[in-house]
Amino acid sequence: MVTRSLLRLAVDTNGNQSLEVEILDGDRVRLLQSPRLSMPPAFAGDVVEIRRESGDRLRLVRVLETRWRHHSWLVARGWADTQHASNYFAAVAAVGGKHELLAGGLLLVHLPIASPFDAQAELDRYSSSESAES
Repeated sequence: MVTRSLLRLAVDTNGNQSLEVEILDGDRVRLLQSPRLSMPPAFAGDVVEIRRESGDRLRLVRVLETRWRHHSWLVARGWADTQHASNYFAAVAAVGGKHELLAGGLLLVHLPIASPFDAQAELDRYSSSESAES
């Protein structure tokens, strides 16, 4: 049985982040949200190995499996609240993808590996149609 939990993981040398995960077994979890930064790079949907360090401290060790192609961009403040962004997010979802917005401007898009969807070209299209209307 898979259990959901909020774990505090050391994701890089500078600190910890609380992330929602599915616990698969004692040393593997599936990330349900992406860390802001991590080393190694890891994203929502990835199965990662974790290692218990001192006390309750857990460290992200490596990515074991991913079913996604991950893309990231910095977007303008407020862009995610526009109709163009909603249309872009709908296009991502239509091909089985997901998106996350972290810290108000870091857009993460996760697409199935086999999807032919061109996340960059589509983002450019939705961004340019917004500026054309301004």
